[in-house]
Amino acid sequence: MPVPTGATSRALFQNSTAAIADNASLVQFSIYGGKLYFRNLHAFNPEWAGCCYNYYIDLTTDDGKSMYAYFMLQYANRARIVLWRESVAPGPIQQMGNWS
Repeated sequence: MPVPTGATSRALFQNSTAAIADNASLVQFSIYGGKLYFRNLHAFNPEWAGCCYNYYIDLTTDDGKSMYAYFMLQYANRARIVLWRESVAPGPIQQMGNWS
C-alpha cells in the first residue's frame, strides 16, 4: 500500500484509522513472541481498542523490523509518530510514519 499523502492523508485521519502520538515516548509497548505489542494506542485515538495485545508489529518480517527501527528512533527522540491501520479493529500496524 502506498504512503498516504495530501487528500488521502486527510481522509485517513477523518476516518479515525490513525493513532497519532506527538511524543512517541508516551506510547507503551511490550515485546513477546516475536511481536511488539502496543499497549495504550487508545490514549491517542479513543476509537482504538484499549490495552493490551490488540495492535502489534511482527518483528520477524522485514517490514516489521523497519517499523520497529523507526518507532525506536521516534521513541528515543520523543518525536511525533503516526500508526495506521485500515480500520480500528485489532490487528497488525500496517503503516507507520509522520505524513500528516
